[in-house]
Amino acid sequence: MKIKILGNGGAISEGLPYNSFIFDDKHLIETPPDIMNSLFREKIDISKIESIYISHFHGDHYFGLPFLLLRLFFNSINKNINEILILGPKDIRKKSKEICFLAVGEKHPLNEWIETNIRFIELISTDNIQIDDKVILKPFPMFHYIETWGFVMYYENKAVFSYFADTIWNDELLEQIKLFPEVIIIDLNGEPTDPVKVHLSQEDIMIKALPVSKENIVFYGTHLKYQKEALNNILRYTYPGQEIVLGD
Repeated sequence: MKIKILGNGGAISEGLPYNSFIFDDKHLIETPPDIMNSLFREKIDISKIESIYISHFHGDHYFGLPFLLLRLFFNSINKNINEILILGPKDIRKKSKEICFLAVGEKHPLNEWIETNIRFIELISTDNIQIDDKVILKPFPMFHYIETWGFVMYYENKAVFSYFADTIWNDELLEQIKLFPEVIIIDLNGEPTDPVKVHLSQEDIMIKALPVSKENIVFYGTHLKYQKEALNNILRYTYPGQEIVLGD
């Protein structure tokens, strides 16, 4: 099992590719505006993508969706492809269709292709979602300006990693930490000098999370303003092209 980091930048950064990653080369998390650049740069075979997860409807997390779907549509001409699952907040189907209308127009054949090749699941509860025969995703709410969802990914019924998308600290996050996944990929672009607290910071993890997780979880910060270096073996920072191997 592995996680491939495609990008690690937030909405405001010093030119970092936007935050996105892929699990086992087939479960894609987030579709930011530059998702196609990141997928091709990292030589990801997009024909293997089986599911797409969108945490919330801010542009740096899903504005690249129509261009990924457009490429999949063109690749599917004259050959069959497997149904693709897209998971996202309430109205994910409506929002996906709207952004595709804006990107390619309402008469483009992409829109009809979406109707027959994409299955949508709304993240409206914390119930388990079966992704494939081995992978279960359990969503949980973040604490952000708009409805936002993180998740814990179970592989063969074991919590292997979690994703804390855009959020500020809330003690309810401790319940997710107490599941002790091997890895947590976490939005960490908050800074002590921020005029308004919008995202988690390194200090939040050091003071509030590490006393609970101790050395049982490795936290990987992403969604950054600028590239940061690892603080220690427990609190690290992602970089484009990085591979995080699970289950060693």
